Amino acid sequence: MTYRGHLAGGLVLAATAALAAPALGLVETSDWVSLAGVAGTALFFSLFPDLDTSSVPQRWFFRAVFGLLICLAWRGQYQVATLVALVALLPVLDQHRGWTHSWWSPLVMPVLLGGIYELWRWPQQMPGERPAFGAIHLACLGAAMWGWYGHLLLDGKLRIFPRDEA
Repeated sequence: MTYRGHLAGGLVLAATAALAAPALGLVETSDWVSLAGVAGTALFFSLFPDLDTSSVPQRWFFRAVFGLLICLAWRGQYQVATLVALVALLPVLDQHRGWTHSWWSPLVMPVLLGGIYELWRWPQQMPGERPAFGAIHLACLGAAMWGWYGHLLLDGKLRIFPRDEA
Protein backbone atom coordinates (compact mmCIF):
# COMPACT_ATOMS: atom_id res chain seq x y z
CA MET A 1 0.00 0.00 0.00
CA THR A 2 1.16 3.53 -0.65
CA TYR A 3 2.02 6.08 2.01
CA ARG A 4 -1.17 8.00 1.24
CA GLY A 5 -3.23 4.86 1.78
CA HIS A 6 -1.54 4.23 5.11
CA LEU A 7 -2.03 7.87 6.09
CA ALA A 8 -5.75 7.69 5.29
CA GLY A 9 -6.06 4.40 7.16
CA GLY A 10 -4.05 5.83 10.05
CA LEU A 11 -6.36 8.82 10.34
CA VAL A 12 -9.34 6.48 10.56
CA LEU A 13 -7.54 4.37 13.19
CA ALA A 14 -6.60 7.51 15.13
CA ALA A 15 -10.20 8.74 15.14
CA THR A 16 -11.50 5.36 16.31
CA ALA A 17 -8.86 5.18 19.04
CA ALA A 18 -9.83 8.67 20.24
CA LEU A 19 -13.49 7.62 20.29
CA ALA A 20 -12.79 4.27 21.98
CA ALA A 21 -10.69 5.65 24.85
CA PRO A 22 -13.58 7.57 26.49
CA ALA A 23 -16.04 4.78 25.68
CA LEU A 24 -13.77 2.35 27.57
CA GLY A 25 -13.46 4.77 30.48
CA LEU A 26 -9.74 5.35 29.98
CA VAL A 27 -9.86 9.07 29.12
CA GLU A 28 -12.38 11.79 29.90
CA THR A 29 -14.11 13.24 26.85
CA SER A 30 -13.18 16.74 28.02
CA ASP A 31 -9.44 15.90 28.21
CA TRP A 32 -8.46 17.04 24.72
CA VAL A 33 -4.72 16.73 25.39
CA SER A 34 -5.01 13.06 26.32
CA LEU A 35 -7.37 12.36 23.42
CA ALA A 36 -4.89 14.00 21.03
CA GLY A 37 -2.13 11.88 22.56
CA VAL A 38 -4.11 8.68 22.02
CA ALA A 39 -5.00 9.66 18.45
CA GLY A 40 -1.42 10.73 17.72
CA THR A 41 -0.08 7.45 19.08
CA ALA A 42 -2.41 5.43 16.85
CA LEU A 43 -1.51 7.55 13.81
CA PHE A 44 2.22 7.34 14.53
CA PHE A 45 2.21 3.57 14.88
CA SER A 46 0.02 3.14 11.78
CA LEU A 47 2.85 4.74 9.77
CA PHE A 48 5.77 3.42 11.83
CA PRO A 49 6.43 0.08 10.06
CA ASP A 50 7.17 1.76 6.70
CA LEU A 51 9.78 4.14 8.09
CA ASP A 52 12.40 1.54 7.20
CA THR A 53 12.62 2.67 3.56
CA SER A 54 14.40 5.70 2.19
CA SER A 55 11.50 7.88 1.12
CA VAL A 56 9.94 11.33 1.41
CA PRO A 57 7.81 10.22 4.42
CA GLN A 58 10.94 8.93 6.15
CA ARG A 59 12.75 12.24 5.63
CA TRP A 60 9.76 14.22 6.98
CA PHE A 61 9.50 11.83 9.90
CA PHE A 62 13.12 12.35 10.91
CA ARG A 63 12.78 16.11 10.49
CA ALA A 64 9.80 16.02 12.86
CA VAL A 65 11.69 13.80 15.31
CA PHE A 66 14.63 16.21 15.22
CA GLY A 67 12.32 19.12 16.07
CA LEU A 68 10.62 17.11 18.80
CA LEU A 69 13.98 16.16 20.33
CA ILE A 70 15.02 19.81 20.42
CA CYS A 71 11.75 20.76 22.16
CA LEU A 72 12.06 17.91 24.67
CA ALA A 73 15.68 18.82 25.44
CA TRP A 74 14.71 22.49 25.86
CA ARG A 75 12.07 21.44 28.40
CA GLY A 76 14.47 19.09 30.21
CA GLN A 77 12.50 15.96 29.36
CA TYR A 78 15.56 13.84 28.65
CA GLN A 79 13.97 10.46 29.42
CA VAL A 80 11.12 11.04 26.95
CA ALA A 81 13.64 12.37 24.40
CA THR A 82 15.74 9.24 24.79
CA LEU A 83 12.69 7.03 24.31
CA VAL A 84 11.63 8.99 21.20
CA ALA A 85 15.14 8.67 19.75
CA LEU A 86 15.22 4.92 20.41
CA VAL A 87 11.79 4.38 18.86
CA ALA A 88 12.71 6.52 15.84
CA LEU A 89 15.77 4.39 15.12
CA LEU A 90 14.06 1.01 15.45
CA PRO A 91 12.71 0.69 11.89
CA VAL A 92 16.08 1.32 10.24
CA LEU A 93 17.73 -1.55 12.12
CA ASP A 94 16.41 -4.08 9.59
CA GLN A 95 15.39 -4.28 5.94
CA HIS A 96 12.01 -3.26 4.57
CA ARG A 97 9.18 -5.49 5.73
CA GLY A 98 11.46 -7.09 8.26
CA TRP A 99 10.59 -7.37 11.93
CA THR A 100 8.33 -4.29 11.80
CA HIS A 101 5.92 -6.27 9.60
CA SER A 102 5.79 -9.41 11.74
CA TRP A 103 2.61 -10.38 13.62
CA TRP A 104 4.32 -10.30 17.03
CA SER A 105 5.97 -6.87 16.84
CA PRO A 106 2.82 -4.81 17.65
CA LEU A 107 2.36 -6.89 20.80
CA VAL A 108 5.96 -6.96 22.02
CA MET A 109 7.43 -3.57 21.13
CA PRO A 110 4.81 -1.20 22.64
CA VAL A 111 4.78 -3.24 25.87
CA LEU A 112 8.59 -3.28 25.97
CA LEU A 113 8.89 0.45 25.29
CA GLY A 114 6.12 1.29 27.76
CA GLY A 115 7.84 -0.87 30.37
CA ILE A 116 11.14 0.94 29.84
CA TYR A 117 9.39 4.28 30.25
CA GLU A 118 7.72 3.14 33.46
CA LEU A 119 11.06 1.90 34.85
CA TRP A 120 12.60 5.29 34.11
CA ARG A 121 9.74 6.97 35.96
CA TRP A 122 10.12 4.73 39.00
CA PRO A 123 12.96 6.67 40.73
CA GLN A 124 10.84 9.83 40.48
CA GLN A 125 8.15 8.29 42.70
CA MET A 126 7.97 8.91 46.42
CA PRO A 127 9.88 6.35 48.55
CA GLY A 128 7.79 3.23 49.01
CA GLU A 129 5.32 4.28 46.29
CA ARG A 130 4.90 1.95 43.34
CA PRO A 131 4.83 3.43 39.85
CA ALA A 132 1.26 4.15 38.81
CA PHE A 133 0.33 2.71 35.46
CA GLY A 134 -2.54 5.03 34.64
CA ALA A 135 -5.48 4.67 32.33
CA ILE A 136 -3.88 7.07 29.83
CA HIS A 137 -0.87 4.75 29.60
CA LEU A 138 -3.19 1.83 28.88
CA ALA A 139 -5.04 3.91 26.26
CA CYS A 140 -1.77 4.81 24.51
CA LEU A 141 -0.56 1.21 24.67
CA GLY A 142 -3.79 0.04 23.04
CA ALA A 143 -3.61 2.84 20.46
CA ALA A 144 -0.05 1.81 19.52
CA MET A 145 -1.11 -1.79 18.97
CA TRP A 146 -4.28 -0.69 17.14
CA GLY A 147 -2.35 1.54 14.74
CA TRP A 148 0.41 -0.98 14.10
CA TYR A 149 -1.97 -3.89 13.46
CA GLY A 150 -4.02 -1.62 11.20
CA HIS A 151 -0.91 -1.02 9.12
CA LEU A 152 -0.23 -4.74 8.85
CA LEU A 153 -3.85 -5.37 7.86
CA LEU A 154 -3.68 -2.72 5.12
CA ASP A 155 -0.44 -4.28 3.85
CA GLY A 156 -2.09 -7.68 3.60
CA LYS A 157 0.21 -9.18 6.25
CA LEU A 158 -2.79 -10.11 8.38
CA ARG A 159 -5.74 -11.77 6.81
CA ILE A 160 -9.00 -11.72 8.71
CA PHE A 161 -10.58 -14.08 6.19
CA PRO A 162 -7.78 -16.23 4.75
CA ARG A 163 -8.22 -17.24 1.14
CA ASP A 164 -8.68 -20.86 0.29
CA GLU A 165 -5.63 -21.72 -1.82
CA ALA A 166 -6.87 -25.20 -2.84
